[in-house]
Amino acid sequence: MMIGLLSREPPIKVKLDELEMRLFDPKKDNWKEVRNMAFTPLKETIPKIMRDLLFHPILSCVLAILAGVTYQIKGSLWSSLVLLVVIYPPLYIFLVWMIPPFEMSKQVDYNKFVEYWTDPAHPLWLLFHKRRLIGSVGLKELDVNTRGELVRLAIAHEYRRNGLAEKLVYTVIEFCEKHKYEELILLTSVYQLGAMKLYEKVGFTKYSRYTLYYITPVLSAVSVQIIGYTMKIPRK
Repeated sequence: MMIGLLSREPPIKVKLDELEMRLFDPKKDNWKEVRNMAFTPLKETIPKIMRDLLFHPILSCVLAILAGVTYQIKGSLWSSLVLLVVIYPPLYIFLVWMIPPFEMSKQVDYNKFVEYWTDPAHPLWLLFHKRRLIGSVGLKELDVNTRGELVRLAIAHEYRRNGLAEKLVYTVIEFCEKHKYEELILLTSVYQLGAMKLYEKVGFTKYSRYTLYYITPVLSAVSVQIIGYTMKIPRK
């Protein structure tokens, strides 16, 4: 899963002969730096979802009711305004800063990153520019050598729009073809339109759509649409 943030600065241009791609090696690589890179899409997407929640109709109605009750009790609009000012900052901090790490920790490879990504069934490729880590992509084996899932696709923000994500995707596809896989799937969200265009460009087709709920059952209204893509291997 990958999504970019808007930036006024142009991307850093790279030459192919300046790039190095290899598998994750905890003896060479700082695993925490690698984990931070691999989880870039979630670190960018979840805060956006949470910020959208701040203006969700249900939450807005609850806050409006609280403000109305405060007005009835205090008889002052200032009291209602102060209530909203007091509520919103902690709510913002909770949703945008506290929920993302919690949600990431629920991923099976987050707390056991090195163990998970040194398993032969879970290859993780790293992309470097002049020895600087700038990207990652992983393959999770679903059925032994027949079906896999493309995961942890990420490119450092300042290196995007160089075609590097496409290069990483093809690395996984070619690996699956070499090892006689029959199908490669992936999941992304409606927040990642750029990623969806990339997947369709290289030959993936949509096969499913479902709703993912966050921090349930406390706020079951926090949800995002997840899109599933598939590719038959070998490619025609």
